Amino acid sequence: MDSEISKKMILNEKRKSNSYLKIINVQERSINLLKKKINYLQSPMRILEMTELIQNEYAILLNPPSVIVAGSDDWMSEEYKIKPTNIICITSSDDISKIKVIHLNKAAKNRKGDPKTTKLIKINKEKTIPIISKDIESAQVYLANVSQSAAVNVDFYELDNGFLTLKLKDCKVKSCYKIKISKAYIAEFRAKKDALEEIRIFHKTDFSSVLNF
Repeated sequence: MDSEISKKMILNEKRKSNSYLKIINVQERSINLLKKKINYLQSPMRILEMTELIQNEYAILLNPPSVIVAGSDDWMSEEYKIKPTNIICITSSDDISKIKVIHLNKAAKNRKGDPKTTKLIKINKEKTIPIISKDIESAQVYLANVSQSAAVNVDFYELDNGFLTLKLKDCKVKSCYKIKISKAYIAEFRAKKDALEEIRIFHKTDFSSVLNF
């Protein structure tokens, strides 16, 4: 009788042992898979893939798509296809009409068939400059509001004693060369200018050579 009980106990222990071994094997496989995932996530290849992904996203920020802007000339409606990077600044007239003017560094052609080109796009709508800027460049990488009546392309301007000085030399509009910036907008201008430079540095960095690929 005792021998039968002993045999049963031994069988039970073996079953338990086999069950534990199966659990251990499953856990070891899971651990090995996790190790492989961790090794991949920490590998230079994964880092390179991630940086390439970010670089591609930054490429779109640095080279935003063209947009259609509706303007007017002598109260005749016009349409222009422009890139945010070609905008020098957006200003508002001082008279009662409050016409918004987009100043370009490259002439744009009227999309309605008129062969005339222009570097000035006038907008008579009641839109504010911040709204116009957002419509043109949703990411707001280049365009920064500098007062209630002006926005500038941070790539073309430098901050100098409360004024923004245009770096371009071929612009013929004198009012674009020196624009007053309100104190409330100085921090935003600096932040956008620094962010643009950081994006450029990151985008230009050759990570494959850094990682010895």
